[in-house]
Amino acid sequence: HQSDLFRHLSSSFDVLIGIDTNTKTIGSEILSVSGIVHCVITKSDPNSYHADFPWHGAILFRNCPPELHPEKFGWITEIKRINSNPQNRQIRFAIITDHDLDNHIPYNKKQKPIYSNFYLPDNFQLLYGRGDGSNESLLTYLVKQCDQKSTDIIKEISDKGYYQHEGKNFTIDQIPIPKL
Repeated sequence: HQSDLFRHLSSSFDVLIGIDTNTKTIGSEILSVSGIVHCVITKSDPNSYHADFPWHGAILFRNCPPELHPEKFGWITEIKRINSNPQNRQIRFAIITDHDLDNHIPYNKKQKPIYSNFYLPDNFQLLYGRGDGSNESLLTYLVKQCDQKSTDIIKEISDKGYYQHEGKNFTIDQIPIPKL
């Protein structure tokens, strides 16, 4: 049941982060967008929980190196952004994703790097949310929201030739190329 899931998530994690990345070739560029939604679950009374979505955003990048899956680049970028603030290292985060399920356990146990020598930090854990399931599950809902956000941004760039954010237009050649 959803209340059991909420109870587990709220006792295990301070913040849930949905991440889903979509990629499309536009002209000679391979554009990737990671949609991101943060979720905080609070207990409203002894048997009731409430999900808040305090922040959402996106990571735009292009021409991801072939040896690095764009989805993993999105994870690593968001993890590094969050943990760049030392106070955040005391916060328990779950990344909700529909990518690379077979490796979630070795990533979570620090038995395998996500990429090169980048291991999941101690304050992060990967959880699976289906990108194509029912919205009744919060984990699936988060992944689907991220998928929609990244799809919308890619469509905007594909249709208009730029992405508009906070009143500024960003053309595809202004979108960064990953460096790790």
